[in-house]
Parts: sequence; structure tokens; C-alpha cells
Amino acid sequence: MSKALVFLGAYNGERFIEAQLESILQQQTPVDIIVSDDGSTDQTIAVTKGLQSQGHPVRVVEGPRQGFASNFLSAFNVDGVDQYELLAWSDQDDIWHPDHLEFARKKLSNFSGPAFFCCRTRWIDEDGDFVRLSPRLGKQIRFENAMCQSLAGGNTFVFNRAAIGWLKNTLSQGSLPNGLSHDWLIYQLFCGAGFDVVFSTEPRVDYRQHSANILGENRSLGARLRRCSMILDGSLRSQVDAHLVVLEGLSDLFLPEPREMIHDLIRVRRQSWLSRLIRLRVLGLRRESRLETMILSLCFVIGLY
Repeated sequence: MSKALVFLGAYNGERFIEAQLESILQQQTPVDIIVSDDGSTDQTIAVTKGLQSQGHPVRVVEGPRQGFASNFLSAFNVDGVDQYELLAWSDQDDIWHPDHLEFARKKLSNFSGPAFFCCRTRWIDEDGDFVRLSPRLGKQIRFENAMCQSLAGGNTFVFNRAAIGWLKNTLSQGSLPNGLSHDWLIYQLFCGAGFDVVFSTEPRVDYRQHSANILGENRSLGARLRRCSMILDGSLRSQVDAHLVVLEGLSDLFLPEPREMIHDLIRVRRQSWLSRLIRLRVLGLRRESRLETMILSLCFVIGLY
């Protein structure tokens, strides 16, 4: 089946979902679309079924209702998902460039093993006007970086067939804990297993910034204050705890160095601040920004990571 499956995670998205679905239907690559609705109380389902009734390849399924991360990860439970050439995640309020999937397909065609594509985004406002480009990451695609940040937004992720099959098998091995970040987890799994991550600095998705965004623009003062709040109230540490549960359980699938790092990190996080300080350099945890690496290192030593 030489087409792509687009899995759109939806929740109360009536304002923008039709425009996003239209942009997906205009892709140069043939698509099937699944809208996984996570309990919307507005007209999201009605809008989607309206397009379905017009003969478009769109269908609605009921999401797991355990948060947006679980909703997106449930894509790998779709019957027949591993028969598609590509699987792409989609937010409900973005706009895709017409060649988003074709661009990703060409990039992924160089890899026979599991690989996924991701890219920068163009941030737009509620009216669709350009704001700025997302941060230019992708300089440190390795496990030490993956343990500290996600490379790109999951709304740009496109998986090849080998990746779809591997994730379908891997994520079905047990229940996943609450508190995960779906895109961050995928980045960690692929770096740990030594698979290919294809990051493009050329944006192919317009990422809409608005008041109802779950994540949204991350350079504003408000966004930075929210991240600080997550550190101080222990939310970051709780999220890392959830990720380590999954990574430890799947560590047999990893390369030796990432596997050893996971076990070392779990052990050291339970020890004294002095032990964490001593092991910090050996672990090599780093974000792409030097300043953010310094802040992360401090959080690790004092027990907030």
C-alpha cells in the first residue's frame, strides 16, 4: 500500500480542524486520515464527519481519553497500520505545506531500517500570519541529548514502514505510564536503539499559536515561566520518572552505551547530591543550548531532574 496514514489527535478543535484536514487532503502523497477524538464536547466530530460524508478518506475513532500523549501513541494500535508506507502525526490546528509528506518520503527513502523524519516549523498566529521559525535544533542527535529534550515537535513526525512495524511491536509490550511526552519518548527510543532520525531545517508545517494550545510557542516569557514552574514543583522530575520506567523496560533493545546510561541514571538519581555531581560529567547530559545545559545540570545535582 503505497500511501500514508495520517493520524490526527483531536480534542475540542472545531475552530481550526477543517483547515488542517483540507491541507492534509491536498498533499502530493495519497493519504488515509484517522481523526482520534479524545472526548470533544464541541463540533469537532461533526466537522470531521462532514468531510467524510463528502467522500474524503477521513474516519473518526474514539481516543483512549488518557491525555494527548496516549492519544498519539495509540496510532500504533490501528489495525493494518504497518501496511502503510508512511505514518504521520498531525495536530488539529496546524497547516501542512502541500509537499510535507512527499518531502519526508524522499528524505526517508535513503533508509531501509527504522527511521523517522521531523523538521522545523513556521509559527503562525490565529489568523495564519507568520510569526517566526521554530528553534533550529538537530545538531546533537544522540542519546545524551535525547535524555534532556525532544528534537522537534511530534506534529512534524513522519515514520517509515520499518519504524511503524518496530514501534507497533515495541509499544505493545506493556501498558505505558501517565505523564509521558510522546514525541520526546520516540526520540529517546530511536537514539537508544541506534535508529535513524532525519531532522530537516526546512519547515514543512505551519504551527498555529493560540490561547488553547496545549504546548504552543516556547520562547515567550510565559512559556519560560511555565517551564521553570515545572522544574520547581517537581513536574519535570515526575515526567523523567515516567520516561525512565519505559526506557528501562525496553533497554534490552538498546545499544550497549545507551543501555548502560539508563541504568546508571536511574541509580544515580537515587543517590546524594554529591554522587550526582560526581557522575554528571560521565553521564554527559546536555541540551543544545549551553545555558540550558548549565541549568539542567544544576537541576540534576539538586534533585529536580
